Amino acid sequence: MNLVSIIELVSTLSVAEKRQFKLITRKSQKGKVYLQLFDLVTQAGDPAVIKASFKKICPAASLNMATQYLHKLLCDMLVRNQLKNDTGLLLLYGMMKVKTLRQRNLPNQAIKQARVLLSGAAATDDFLLQYILKREELRHLSETNFKDVSEKQLIAGQQTARELLKNTRSLQEHYALYELLKHRLIHSAPGESPTTAAGFDDLLLEEMAIINNRVKQNPESQKLHLLFQSFYFSHTGNYNAALKTFYLLNGLFEKNKIPLQHPPLDYYDTLDGLLENLKAVQAFDKMPYFIKKLSLLEHKEYPDYFNCLVRKTALLFELEVMVGNGAWERALEQIRSVSPLILSEFPSVHPQKQLKLLFCYSLIYYKNQQPGKAKKILTPVITARQPAHSSFYNICRCFNIVLHYESRDLEYLDYEVRSYKRFTASRPSGIPNIEKLLFKAIALHPWQNSAFRNRQQAGKLTALIAAIHKNPAENSVLSYFDFAAWVLSRFVS
Repeated sequence: MNLVSIIELVSTLSVAEKRQFKLITRKSQKGKVYLQLFDLVTQAGDPAVIKASFKKICPAASLNMATQYLHKLLCDMLVRNQLKNDTGLLLLYGMMKVKTLRQRNLPNQAIKQARVLLSGAAATDDFLLQYILKREELRHLSETNFKDVSEKQLIAGQQTARELLKNTRSLQEHYALYELLKHRLIHSAPGESPTTAAGFDDLLLEEMAIINNRVKQNPESQKLHLLFQSFYFSHTGNYNAALKTFYLLNGLFEKNKIPLQHPPLDYYDTLDGLLENLKAVQAFDKMPYFIKKLSLLEHKEYPDYFNCLVRKTALLFELEVMVGNGAWERALEQIRSVSPLILSEFPSVHPQKQLKLLFCYSLIYYKNQQPGKAKKILTPVITARQPAHSSFYNICRCFNIVLHYESRDLEYLDYEVRSYKRFTASRPSGIPNIEKLLFKAIALHPWQNSAFRNRQQAGKLTALIAAIHKNPAENSVLSYFDFAAWVLSRFVS
């Protein structure tokens, strides 16, 4: 366990949880190394600063050992807290007790505990957990030589176990197809994205086969089926069918609120996915309904990090609706109406959502004629650790070039363009057309030319712009910022 892991874990703790940890450990002797490390991590988020301070305060102590022990104590505290509310985790904890009782040669107590858990597991629709508990019951019957159990009763119990395994396998097939669909959409090369029905034919046929195999459909399998359909319809252009599926999916969760997690991360992920799909097809008028549903997930009983994530996500989609409708002044008013702390609270919880919110802030300030503030807000996004060649990171760097162009920071602009070209040179697919267009436009120095010459040069860029609009993958990038329109405006204004 390294220091970065501890920093990430502590950053998810609320003020109340930090206070709880201090109270739990107050009986420990003063000067304990792990407590001093906890204080250092709480006060500073920089690993280098923490290492230096720790070495100065505890020169003879091992930072690695202190890190491992602190991580263990924090996880133990969070698990104990979660046991109070999470039915699934409580069942897993109960299974640990069953195994312990069996190891202590207390089979009667073990089977009694297992049967109590089995009755509770039925409410969670967790087929695998139910199978493990049913198998524990059948094992107990075998070990007690099937006392007071008829063959008919034994066969009935075995059949129940078979049905649970069959349902588990069906659920796994649902997951496999949904994951393959997402993988194809995310990792298809530009220009090869399967945006037509033919690109999904094999997965669609398999999904239909699973639906028609007469296996009992529980809420989890229904959710995966509807998620698959929503992705399929939205990425093959059948937006009306996709929207109907979104409403069905939301209704499924509202109908089955009892089995939801604590906090309801599954429901959050689903609403987040639905809103992302609606944004992708520019159905901005349909998004407020689901944003409201998302906002209702915030509840005082849920952990602070989750409530903060809900607030950030709801704000992000609210701003994206305004951005999509060109309501730039109203978007700026919305930013000013929320607490500035929303950008600093729990930044490591869903970091991609945090970066997208910062990008959206930067874009709104830019559109409201404040490029300086836009650059300042975008800086953490550019410097953040992101996956190499991720689409969002490329968009942010290109937008950063636009901001420096607007500020006439020519020295930095030249450096950033050369740096970005080196960065993109290692891509297997080469430099995308959007980057080519941006670099070519800047190289033509439109701010130094006459209006007549700029109109002539704009004609040289039309073929490249047409290629961008024809490529579905590159055209989708323009939903973040229309680089093509921006380039043309430099030449025809």
